[in-house]
Amino acid sequence: MLTRQPSVNNTQTVRREQILVYLGLVTDFPGVKMFQIPAHVVRYYTRIGLLKPSSRAKNGYKVFIERDVKRLKFIIKAKALGFTLSEIAKILDEANHGKTLCPLVRTTLEQRIKENRRKLEELMALQQLMEKALGQWKNMPDGMPHGDTVCHLIESVDIS
Repeated sequence: MLTRQPSVNNTQTVRREQILVYLGLVTDFPGVKMFQIPAHVVRYYTRIGLLKPSSRAKNGYKVFIERDVKRLKFIIKAKALGFTLSEIAKILDEANHGKTLCPLVRTTLEQRIKENRRKLEELMALQQLMEKALGQWKNMPDGMPHGDTVCHLIESVDIS
């Protein structure tokens, strides 16, 4: 079911909604949470092989079944947890070969957490340096660049 009537003149709208309808992602049933994925994302995941439509309708649209919807929801959840598309592809490939994924998923997420902590520490250090510089600059006059200096504000910052 569509949540709104598609414009006859806008084929992009019709295709987007048609893809969502095939995915079962657009509903107007009471109590059912709407879950919408832009059509270009579905097309991209299909193009790179993460999604494989079951068939094509007579109108040329890709037809996705419930299994495909579950796979798409898995991809969305994995992306939300910070997994890259290549990592998701590896997980899906391992699953297709009947291998246990839990060790791979745990290890990958542990590595991602460590990377995030390092990046957060770097960002905090940058934030502190920026705030310190801005505090110092409040009492400094504006200046014009000349042969020896470009911007005396930046040049005055101690980055050691």
